[in-house]
Amino acid sequence: MPGGRPPIAPVPGRTGWALRFLAGRYRGGTVPLEAGRELLIGRLRECGLVLPEELTSRRHARIVWEAEVPAVEDLGSTNGTFVNGERVKQRRLQAGDRLLVGGNILKLVTEVRPAPGDADTIPGLERVSETPVPRRHSAMSGLLEEVGLPDVLQLCATTRKSGVLEIRHGDERAAVHLAGGRVTRAALEGREGLSPPEVFREIVGWAEGSFDLVPPPPAPPPGPATDLTVEELLMDALRLLDEARRR
Repeated sequence: MPGGRPPIAPVPGRTGWALRFLAGRYRGGTVPLEAGRELLIGRLRECGLVLPEELTSRRHARIVWEAEVPAVEDLGSTNGTFVNGERVKQRRLQAGDRLLVGGNILKLVTEVRPAPGDADTIPGLERVSETPVPRRHSAMSGLLEEVGLPDVLQLCATTRKSGVLEIRHGDERAAVHLAGGRVTRAALEGREGLSPPEVFREIVGWAEGSFDLVPPPPAPPPGPATDLTVEELLMDALRLLDEARRR
């Protein structure tokens, strides 16, 4: 085109599945998945995805394939494998699903990859892990649009966090008090008198908002203390949420 810029030719490529780290050792990194090829996840050096941390079992989980659709299978890990906050033995995955493995949250995404022979390559985990990641003022914070609340709560349990998980959803506020990953109190602002199971049932469906894990208060808040596991509270809340959505 005279006097103008030449048209930009499309870059050849292909779309494939990948796991993107939302939280954990390689936050911001992406692991491409190859259809039909099993991916072993664990602490052992022989694993395709090595996560060298105590919370991850030596052979923790693996990605397998049903036709060209990925599925995750737990390999009897100590701390379990979770999909969208629910502990699973095996689960077929779909785009947007979030996996919790040890202290890592990974999201299943699709991505466009360079065609074979292209100069551009996808950054490896080693390179990504060496890039400093800015930290916010709290021990753990983020947006519920990026990391689902069930995953945040389960991550707190798996990593045995202590403190107060403050959750904001529009004008609503909730606080989950944790000690070593267990729930000692839970409150919903303006809804005094709710038990921790009732609070979990109210907040588990919050898909927008933000969260911050802050240090525990100098003195415990008023009201009776409890000692409940995140997993049992989540299972009950997620079951009721699923039943409500199917009505």
